[in-house]
Amino acid sequence: MARKKKTAANASGSTWTSFAEFEQADTFNVRVTREAMTREALILLGRFIADAIFSAKQKLSVTVWTANGQRLFSQAGEGTTCNNDLFLRRKFRTVQHFGMSTMGLHLKLAEAKQSLVTRYSLSESEFATCDGGIPIYVNDLMVAIVTVSGLPLEKDHRELVRMLHEFFNDKEE
Repeated sequence: MARKKKTAANASGSTWTSFAEFEQADTFNVRVTREAMTREALILLGRFIADAIFSAKQKLSVTVWTANGQRLFSQAGEGTTCNNDLFLRRKFRTVQHFGMSTMGLHLKLAEAKQSLVTRYSLSESEFATCDGGIPIYVNDLMVAIVTVSGLPLEKDHRELVRMLHEFFNDKEE
């Protein structure tokens, strides 16, 4: 069973040099306090992220998935390619498998000087440790996964954290 999750709340743009620093920065996963995260709410989340992407004219694609793999929302930004879609799927598989953000896993493996292949015998063509995949939890249960692709490394994660924080803070008020 996955360990207790943290809340993604830091979108300050800081750079993390270790897994412990990343975890402490509170950008690990998203914990929603609502009892129910409906499909409609997840679709609205996808639309919110897509609107933010398009208004900022970013080359970014987004997909919102249920934890079991059903795609609820997907939109490709201008300038993205089918390669971005492949990364979205790989990031989804990674978050689903490990129950943590792709950036968290990336830092954990980098500290250990290992890869998905050497540590877990997982194919890098099926899984990705590049940034941009974050799970959403309700009461310690993963209910959804949000993935983005198109920006350089850490920027995918930072932008996603910022948008999730903005969306959920607006909804809680």
